[in-house]
Amino acid sequence: VGELVALTPDGVLHEVSVVQSDDTLALIQIEPLTEDDTLALSTATFADENALRLGQTVIALGGEDRTSVSMGIIASLIEGDVVEGETTTSKLLSVQTNIAGSIPGSPLVNIFGEIVGIDLEGTPGLYTASSVVKSVIAVSQSPAGEELGETAEDTPETLES
Repeated sequence: VGELVALTPDGVLHEVSVVQSDDTLALIQIEPLTEDDTLALSTATFADENALRLGQTVIALGGEDRTSVSMGIIASLIEGDVVEGETTTSKLLSVQTNIAGSIPGSPLVNIFGEIVGIDLEGTPGLYTASSVVKSVIAVSQSPAGEELGETAEDTPETLES
């Protein structure tokens, strides 16, 4: 068994490997420990970033106690630079919610349960649009040494969670 394991609701342990991380956030991959184990996790779906609108209802998950749920609205869409190896332009979402505090990695979802943003900074009310997360996933799934020219539109729309 590796250093990191995940216990799923069915009581089965699974090996966890860190795909990419920084000081506050990690993208992980969960694999069964044995060939006999199955990994039945639901799939997270990403919303279309281009469909985001001011005043759109969103749901913030997380908060300081990691158990908070709060409805809010998208107050502004900000074009911003996010540096992850390269400088890319993405949307930052300013959201008005009553969630107490903010934890990096906390998702922001629309009323359909699709991920519209992720809190990457721990700044209350500021989320990075899902295209950044999709780009990280695409990079992590690319074969070693392959030229990475993929854009957010070319990446998978789902993530095993």
